[in-house]
Amino acid sequence: MFKKRRIRILTCLLIITVSILSGCSINKFTKNNKSNSNSSISDSKNGKITLTTSKIDDQTKNSNYDTEKKKVKEFLDKYFKKYYEWGFNDASPSTLDELYVKDAMPSNVISFEYLVGKYKCKVNDYDFDIAKVDTQNGKITSLLAKVNMNVNATLPDTGQNKDIKLLYAIELIPYKNTYQVKSFYLDTKDNIKDQEQKIEEKQNGYNDKTKANETVTDFTPKDSNKVYGNVQSNSEKAIEEIIQENDPKTVALLVPNGDTKYAIGSGFFIAPGIVATNYHVIDGGCNALIRTNDAKIYEAEGIIAADKTVDIAIIKVKKKIGQPVQLGDVSKIKKGEKALAIGSPKGLFNTVSTGIISNIWNDGKANQIQISIPITHGNSGGPLFNSKGEVLGLTTSGIEAEGELNFAVSIEHIYDITDKLNKTDFDSIKAKKLSDVFNKKPISNLKAFASKFGTLME
Repeated sequence: MFKKRRIRILTCLLIITVSILSGCSINKFTKNNKSNSNSSISDSKNGKITLTTSKIDDQTKNSNYDTEKKKVKEFLDKYFKKYYEWGFNDASPSTLDELYVKDAMPSNVISFEYLVGKYKCKVNDYDFDIAKVDTQNGKITSLLAKVNMNVNATLPDTGQNKDIKLLYAIELIPYKNTYQVKSFYLDTKDNIKDQEQKIEEKQNGYNDKTKANETVTDFTPKDSNKVYGNVQSNSEKAIEEIIQENDPKTVALLVPNGDTKYAIGSGFFIAPGIVATNYHVIDGGCNALIRTNDAKIYEAEGIIAADKTVDIAIIKVKKKIGQPVQLGDVSKIKKGEKALAIGSPKGLFNTVSTGIISNIWNDGKANQIQISIPITHGNSGGPLFNSKGEVLGLTTSGIEAEGELNFAVSIEHIYDITDKLNKTDFDSIKAKKLSDVFNKKPISNLKAFASKFGTLME
């Protein structure tokens, strides 16, 4: 998680911070050359590091959440202390992990971690307000703290020190009588108006920016109390019954890449109007069409979420069509159990194939289900069913000339986003056009292209 937070920085917004730092260049992240600049963080005689200044006065600061301010301040003191130990006293990077919720989302601007590592930023002092508290059954589930920070940065090229004012908005989750960071925004004071707007949007709930942070690159399996699969019955269904129930829920994706080239893949509905597929199916496309099993074709609005490494993409259709599949419980998978896949190999739409579960493993990128079911071009992104008709994975690849070595990405990677999307109004779900994502010109003859495969529904 440490490396992920450090690496995933948006370049366009990084320029803001660089300009504040007097034009210093962006070089590879390093942690050398200790700075001698003054700081409010000091070494005590017993070797412990403490914050020597803070503008927080719990007795006089007005807040609707005074009872939590002391606890939040204690966490923030610890937070900045840990970063000081890491950035200036060579503490292990793993010590930062305890500050964050597992798989916490990175900043949409730039992380404090980056500033400490790159610019040797030290906190001179800070002040904060609690902007929002979420509760459930009388207990706090999360809160949003707005932290105004005065930091001292060391310019890497010249060694010159410069004071900078920052606004840091941190979403905190209760953890062992303290807090952990779930998500954060960081920006310079020069852009405080824009940053305040982002915070207001986050306080108002689900929106395009927070949605993107929470879904676009996060397909990490989540611990959840939600029960998946049909717990009422352990009985198997006949193949014919599984097909009858799920054929209408399985689709083909037609993805043009210019006016002459196109790819065909498969997918399935995880919510009305929302289709899951493999990333490589839509990669590089300028448009996407969804073909249902009755040869009706619908244009995709765009990508809701995507991760090239895990090889998953979530697509929004322009029309709210289709019924979702039932997701299964992958924790109950057993080697040798029967499995069934529906897909469009070589453009043979909604073809059914059967086999068994051969193995379960992680390839370092995603949780994989090895199957004996043949997988070829066009199958990618289609549903893998168990004998109860529940989806266990997205069929993704096969190793050519190696017999029955075929794989599906585990469905657990989309448990979380499926739950979120099913709780969100369809019209409020934002999607980005493929042509914008992949910087491609939309196809000029979409209707003519669609007519090769069915009837375009407009």
